[in-house]
Amino acid sequence: MDNVVIETNALTKAYKNTIAINNISLSVTRGTVVGLLGKNGAGKTTLNKLITGLIFPTHGSIKVFDTIPKGGEKRLGFLSENIALYPNLTARENLEIVFLQEGVLPKREQISQILKTVSIKDTKKKVRDFSLGMKRRLQIAMTVLANERELFILDEPTNGLDVDGVFWLKELINNLKYQGKTILLSSHSILELEDILTDYLIFNKGRISDKGRLDKINGKVLHIEILANDIDRARAFLEKNGFLFRVDGSTMSITIQDNYKSLLKVLYEEGIFPISYYINKKSLVDKFHQFAGDNNDDK
Repeated sequence: MDNVVIETNALTKAYKNTIAINNISLSVTRGTVVGLLGKNGAGKTTLNKLITGLIFPTHGSIKVFDTIPKGGEKRLGFLSENIALYPNLTARENLEIVFLQEGVLPKREQISQILKTVSIKDTKKKVRDFSLGMKRRLQIAMTVLANERELFILDEPTNGLDVDGVFWLKELINNLKYQGKTILLSSHSILELEDILTDYLIFNKGRISDKGRLDKINGKVLHIEILANDIDRARAFLEKNGFLFRVDGSTMSITIQDNYKSLLKVLYEEGIFPISYYINKKSLVDKFHQFAGDNNDDK
């Protein structure tokens, strides 16, 4: 399918006695921003390397732009955690090298526009004297802005960025999405980047433990405390009407999509009288804590 950018089938990658990626099947479509989430060693970096063709599967298959990745894909830009910079050169000179590596004669005006976009104003300073945040901005410029790409893999892109830098990065990613680009984000900064994601994949010990679209999880949960003699009546009513709920003692947690006041009104009409209630909006953080598991390995 033309709209599918990445497709895997039972993808597995093993290193001796360690299975880094275990039987993963997924499909990433054009124009999406996908968050790859998981604790250290969960498999995110291994998947990124398989996509870029830096390593190859042990079992199963992977296709990027409908071809088996072998490295050097011109439509793919990969921002690693520690992309190489030339410390004794200026930002302009670093960008010129990127253009030349692509076989393109660098244009001064184009490089000036890129530097302006990433807010690098001192064009004479050597990169070795840059702050960590400015180095990250330059790395992003070299990966994302210096050449035309259709797919971007950004591994921990917020490293070193201050609050303004994170806002700038989010605006850049949103612009790429509106242009129809596809972005894979690996990050520990879930709260910082959640609002720009369209989809998510949660990894746990080499497997995808949960995946989906962001707009499908941003529902609300109504927590109500009910009199003990009303619990059974409330349970029967909610089951009959197809509500998802959980009971913990005298408290019921009900997943709702509509106005919670309407549900409270119906409960009152049924003779079920909550003592107290509060609303909790579900988020990607909740999903992460639920599905990321207790995986503290760093492999």
